Amino acid sequence: MYLNNIINNSMDLNELKKLLDFEDIKTKHEKFVFFIDYFVNWFFNNHDIEKRTNKIGRPRYSEISLCKVLILASSEGITSGRKINTKLLFDTRYQKLMNYETPSYHLINDFKRKSHQIISDLFVDCVKFAQYYQFLDLSTIAIDGSKIRANASKSKILKMEDIYFLQYIFKQEKTQQFTNQIEKSHTISRKDKLIKEAQKYLIETKKEINKNNSKQKKKVRKGCINYFTKAIKSINHYTHAIIELDEMEQILTKSKQRSISTTDKEALWMLNKKGGTDFNYNIQSVNDTKTGIIIDINLIRDPIDLNSLIPEINNVQKNLNITLKNTVILADNGYYSEYALDYMENHNLTAIIPNRTQSMKVKSKNKENKPFGKVNFTYKAEEDTYICPNNKILPFQKEYFSNGTTKKLYYTTECKYCHNQTKCAGYNQYKTITEYGTESRKNMAIKFEDPKEKETYKKRSTIEIVFGNLIKNLEYRQTNSYGLQNVKTELTLLIIAINLKKIFNKITEN
Repeated sequence: MYLNNIINNSMDLNELKKLLDFEDIKTKHEKFVFFIDYFVNWFFNNHDIEKRTNKIGRPRYSEISLCKVLILASSEGITSGRKINTKLLFDTRYQKLMNYETPSYHLINDFKRKSHQIISDLFVDCVKFAQYYQFLDLSTIAIDGSKIRANASKSKILKMEDIYFLQYIFKQEKTQQFTNQIEKSHTISRKDKLIKEAQKYLIETKKEINKNNSKQKKKVRKGCINYFTKAIKSINHYTHAIIELDEMEQILTKSKQRSISTTDKEALWMLNKKGGTDFNYNIQSVNDTKTGIIIDINLIRDPIDLNSLIPEINNVQKNLNITLKNTVILADNGYYSEYALDYMENHNLTAIIPNRTQSMKVKSKNKENKPFGKVNFTYKAEEDTYICPNNKILPFQKEYFSNGTTKKLYYTTECKYCHNQTKCAGYNQYKTITEYGTESRKNMAIKFEDPKEKETYKKRSTIEIVFGNLIKNLEYRQTNSYGLQNVKTELTLLIIAINLKKIFNKITEN
């Protein structure tokens, strides 16, 4: 049984438990569907969002029902509009949430594309919902990033030289003539013949350019031919291609990447965990380490995490309408920067972020592979010295300013008497340890060496569960949508589903 008049903003936890223990709802799966129904109704009631329908023609489907169906589908790892449409045909859970209506997959996908703000607000209210029922601890929060493979084909890529060439070819009168002839053709054989002639013209034009320019001797790439062929099939495609090429030129210029995928122009080449490169997006997630509830999610077009720490902290404070002065922020070395550390100190925020050396110490492989690397030198903050693996002291020697950064040098002349000199110092007379000596870096390094802080830092591993859940349980290894905003909406729905499951389990547990 699904009720629409159960919303009560002042409902306490016991009342909510009783609501989920309704007699007609027996299984846990049914209770979770009921909870999704309740939560979405609660959200739309709070935001006073009216159900918009067209008065003329076929009415639009309810935004409330569509949101419920999208969250339920996301909880099962379903992001495809076609698969959701199939569920609406055969699965009674989906049918009840959608009031036994069956929107097409086109409409489902269209709703997702046009409802970025509603879904973003749903996520914020999901976190506030957890906060209201005191399911957030917030004594420690962790931030981490992970790459997600974009739905971008590697066979449909263009380099900057391809874009320039296509821009030139589309300005030619002959290309426009081919487009007009192909669109007016009524038989498939005639169209195919004209397309082959146009492709031949494309290749010959490239050869002529190569003759006039000795530097350009490359053939027309397959991606270039495919893009040209698609563009000349109709005047609308042709006009769109001219605008799209200008957009891709701007994107490549800003990103400074070598190529772009025509299937998802906003995806960037990034390193994956296997050491190769893919068209990826970078997921930024913040979670409450005690409860595992995700309190912020973001998607960025940046291969590194360095510039994401401060925006994520500000998002959390804004969404929950709190300050994090009593919260310990945990992040790995990928977020370590002097600007971030100074920001923490200036805003009275507590963070534990290891520097590169401290981060390497956590991994045993680095200690074994580099026995005389900096990772195996111990820093003594009280004496401001380093201890080498052979227990020799490397005292502080001098400080200097280079490339906008203060650097400190530690070394000892006793290295030349050491039997491991060549292994440790190489061709130099002695081993030199360079430390970036700003006050904020020094304070953070000292803090991380505290055993209590190291123990607290171990809680950061809870955020890995978030990505593990996405990849293993929900099988979200590649995006289904195209474009940064559409992928972000898709990801946000998955995180809402994960959070609602955690909240639901906390409400129903004894």
